[in-house]
Amino acid sequence: LTMTSDNDESGAGSSTLTSAPLSANGGTITLNSNGQSITQSGSIGGDETINSSNGAVSIGVLDGDAAGTRSLTVNAGTATFTTTGAIGATNKLNNLTVSADDVALGANVAGGGTLTLQPTSTSRNVSINNGGSSNFNIDSTEISHLVDGWAGIKIGSISGTGNYYIGLTSWTDPVQFIHGAGIILNGNIVGSGNASIAFNNSGGYVAINNGRSISTSNQSVSFASTLASYGGTISTSGGLLSLVNLTLADYFSASTSGGNI
Repeated sequence: LTMTSDNDESGAGSSTLTSAPLSANGGTITLNSNGQSITQSGSIGGDETINSSNGAVSIGVLDGDAAGTRSLTVNAGTATFTTTGAIGATNKLNNLTVSADDVALGANVAGGGTLTLQPTSTSRNVSINNGGSSNFNIDSTEISHLVDGWAGIKIGSISGTGNYYIGLTSWTDPVQFIHGAGIILNGNIVGSGNASIAFNNSGGYVAINNGRSISTSNQSVSFASTLASYGGTISTSGGLLSLVNLTLADYFSASTSGGNI
């Protein structure tokens, strides 16, 4: 099933879908616009893709199916992806993939697969609870809306060339920070439960600043690039610590409590 607004490119034709489901008898669903906004709520009756061509995308209360097999992909271009109601509160999604130049998560987001949040523009700065309203910004309130139960969370793009800053954050699911350049840690990262911490930016470095720390509860911490410590601490409480290269500009402390390095 494919629905397209403003097919004649007249400048009109935004889409608003409420009290779904749209059903394609188990097939795929695609919603397109020519830069106009798309707003949806209800439930999805098949794997769904939203292509807004730089139009804003807003999702209200939205559910998958009882088996948790439905996935949603949003391509909002340079626009913002916004949630105004809970996603997956009754029936979780499987995967949720969002490409947009900013996100505004206003309610809980639940799923059992992979949650991917990434800027569309490769030069876009990424700020994870580190301020910067003009960036691809995810603050602590938005992080708290990521309901425990995701198989993995990915933030950023391997093609990214802008700045990537991480402030004080807490995670309850495995998380990957993905970028094509350097990542700077300005706050402590805490992983609880099954939350492992991975830095996937093989083309850059990860800098731990000013005595900041990374800690998990018997889960791994891994780096795909050089770790530069300007006074940093890593504690895995039994989890694996994986390092490619280490540069010391100040002290560095690592404790795995029996886990491998």
